[in-house]
Amino acid sequence: MATDTWFITGVNSGFGRELAEQLLSRGSRVAGTVRREGSVDGLRATYGDRPTLTSPIC
Repeated sequence: MATDTWFITGVNSGFGRELAEQLLSRGSRVAGTVRREGSVDGLRATYGDRPTLTSPIC
């Protein structure tokens, strides 16, 4: 079974966070950007390695 992978900017809060949680809960993988690494610790704790998150390079 293939797993969808989604790229989302702004996974740490708001619409991006909600979208990431919905996609992860249905089994998809999420690659996304965050402003603060610690803001997504809960996603990593709940979904393991399926969220691949990085801070934007400025």
